[in-house]
Amino acid sequence: MRHLNNTVHASQIKTINMTTADDDEVILMPSIMLSDIACDISGAITVLNDVGALLSLIYKQGITPSQAASMARLTHDAADTWANLLCSSLNTLNEPLAQSDFGEVAAYDD
Repeated sequence: MRHLNNTVHASQIKTINMTTADDDEVILMPSIMLSDIACDISGAITVLNDVGALLSLIYKQGITPSQAASMARLTHDAADTWANLLCSSLNTLNEPLAQSDFGEVAAYDD
């Protein structure tokens, strides 16, 4: 039986070094993983900005109580969804961090 070798040789990997002289520990991760986490953070920022805009409208009485209740339900669902996505990203980051001197970052727990 023939086995395919799917490993990439170190000479084929593009490395972007963001370390400084005082860094004594480095975690390597694929750029796609970093991109996914950056996208999650960007989405969460959008939701937080939307929540702030909604709260401002409610405070300024710029929408009716019925509209505020509807928007609050939608905002709750969006915030809940993004919190779950960020928790998943945190778990992804915590895997290598648990093996480092820094350790895991604790997640918010209801």
